[in-house]
Amino acid sequence: MISRLVMSPIGALKLTVDNGFVTGLEFHKNAGALNQPVGPGVVFIHTESDGNTDEKDQEILNQAIEELEAYFAGRLRNFSVPVKVSGTQFQQAVWQAMQAIGYGETKTYRDLAVAAGSPGAARAVGNACAANPVAIIIPCHRVVAQNGLGGFGGGLDTKQWLLELEKQNAQG
Repeated sequence: MISRLVMSPIGALKLTVDNGFVTGLEFHKNAGALNQPVGPGVVFIHTESDGNTDEKDQEILNQAIEELEAYFAGRLRNFSVPVKVSGTQFQQAVWQAMQAIGYGETKTYRDLAVAAGSPGAARAVGNACAANPVAIIIPCHRVVAQNGLGGFGGGLDTKQWLLELEKQNAQG
């Protein structure tokens, strides 16, 4: 397992790779003074390893960072880095439905509840969004409330920024 703390245009992100898969991409709130957005690229801050890191993990980590850089620069619409996430059957269905939301598009919590086979479970979809271990790659920021943005683990300003980035680049 290897983790790298990187700076991005939306602040510090912690990227984790284990056994050849991205298993975590989370907003790192504890980066303190380092948690300031940077320009369009991604800047490395710190790398941690459990000592079992192999060459494949390093390759996947590098691929994920390259894809994040391309995403933030508006050049990448779909991530191809391999992802492995653990969750309930319902969470897995919601995360799969999230990945079907097109770049620059949004769906409501209710839309995803229907797509996951539980039309009355909009609130549970919100909980699945909050439990998403690989934000941005599984695009929970594209899930919105009927009358507004809804919530977002990275903060509503970040959610709005990501949606605007995609809206601007989807038109071009």
